[in-house]
Amino acid sequence: MDRTVEPVILDFLNWLLERERSHKDVMHVCRTSRTRVQILREANRQRLVTIKRLNGCRVVKPTSLGLILGELRRELRRQARHSDRRWGHTVP
Repeated sequence: MDRTVEPVILDFLNWLLERERSHKDVMHVCRTSRTRVQILREANRQRLVTIKRLNGCRVVKPTSLGLILGELRRELRRQARHSDRRWGHTVP
């Protein structure tokens, strides 16, 4: 089994970490690109996201593993920006 998590899936997790997303919102975004549907399927296959019913609505949420990976990526980006600033570089 492939254990590699593609950067685009990590970006998807980061998007989910910003705020709670309804399944409808995720599907609307996914409809704009076939690749995004594949990203959702792959994230689900790797058990990084789950779809749950909350207050009568389906929501897509990161699993515990998805939360850990998302937060780890955010921290690594913060460290990279801090390191680059020390050396006079700017990072978007």
